[in-house]
Amino acid sequence: MLIIRPSKRLLVDDCSIKNVIAVMRASPLRSRLEILVQSDWFAYVTAFVNTTKHQRLVQHALSVSLEQNRVGIQMGSFSYRGKPYAGYWGLEVLQGALEVKNTITECGRLLNAELGV
Repeated sequence: MLIIRPSKRLLVDDCSIKNVIAVMRASPLRSRLEILVQSDWFAYVTAFVNTTKHQRLVQHALSVSLEQNRVGIQMGSFSYRGKPYAGYWGLEVLQGALEVKNTITECGRLLNAELGV
C-alpha cells in the first residue's frame, strides 16, 4: 500500500512536511497530518524553534504576575516570516509542544498501521 502517489515523487530539497502531505494519497494519516500542520501550536512551535535556534531572538525572563497569581518563565512575543506570535508562560509553551509531540506520535502510529507494521 503506497502512501505517496507514484507520479508525485519529491526531490530531496523539496521534502518539507507540507510538500509531502500534498503528494500523499487520501488516508487517515494524511488527514491527521493536515490537521497537525494547520494547528496554532504547530505553527508556534515551528516558529519558536526556528527563531530561537537561528536567531536567538525570543526573549524570556522570570516573571511574577500578581494579577494572575503566577510565577514562572515568560516567553516574549516574536515574529517569524512576517507572522506575529504572542508571548506565553513557559508552562503554556511546554503544554503546546507536548500537544504537538503527541500528535506526531499519533501520526507515527497511523503510518505504522498503513505500512502493516
